[in-house]
Amino acid sequence: MPSPINDFIGWFTSIPVEHQHDIAALVATTCPGFECVDAWQAVDLPGDFMQRILELRTHRYREVGLALALRGSVELLVVSRRSSLQAWLSVEASGSNGAAAAAHDAAHIQAWLATCATWHALYQKALSDDALNGFLGGT
Repeated sequence: MPSPINDFIGWFTSIPVEHQHDIAALVATTCPGFECVDAWQAVDLPGDFMQRILELRTHRYREVGLALALRGSVELLVVSRRSSLQAWLSVEASGSNGAAAAAHDAAHIQAWLATCATWHALYQKALSDDALNGFLGGT
């Protein structure tokens, strides 16, 4: 079975750098284990974030736990708020996430919709419960 973390990193490095920064900052400031990634002063936040992911991946079970934490954090904190026009309108109306001003930029929204579409493909395949169970050697 392919490594779910390798698949996550492949996805992460394929998205726009601006999106990498947003995701790394949100996960690093909320997810246990990422305290050493300084989301506010890092010179290379995406690189520091990926390095920490690699450090936390010490064996198969830990990799699955990390994949679950990343899956949940990215889905809740990013994708649920940026994967549809309706989500963007809600963000704009609430003024939350610091994204309200950017919500007026159609190109910005379209870029996030594309990133979220690739996330959904990753989530459904490499980060699905079946894939993670298969990675552990389950049935």
